[in-house]
Amino acid sequence: MTRNGEPWTDVTLFEEAAYGNLREILYPKKRDVIMNAKIKGWENEWIKEELANADEANRLASDELAQWEADNAIDAGAVESYQGHLRQGIREDAISALDQKARGERDIAPGQEDAYEAEINLKSSRG
Repeated sequence: MTRNGEPWTDVTLFEEAAYGNLREILYPKKRDVIMNAKIKGWENEWIKEELANADEANRLASDELAQWEADNAIDAGAVESYQGHLRQGIREDAISALDQKARGERDIAPGQEDAYEAEINLKSSRG
């Protein structure tokens, strides 16, 4: 009797031989060994597929991280330039505040502004 419970015919015997299942039928004691080998093969295929999926997921995550880093990159040159502008603005504000304070304390005669500016610039360049 075949696995399906049908009697053996030349067609069923040929089909079993063609699909490689004849060994399982003719040697029932080896059936467990053969099945374990098949299961191990299926496990190996599944592991390979899972590793390929994990590699793909890692690659996609890496690409996404690289894109995020590129989108959110800080330009060091722009930061330095901004710092320079900021320092210059702070310096100008400080000089202006000192100038206004000094003008309030002193009476600067018209025409003396340039000399006073030169004095302030000289003091600011020293300190």
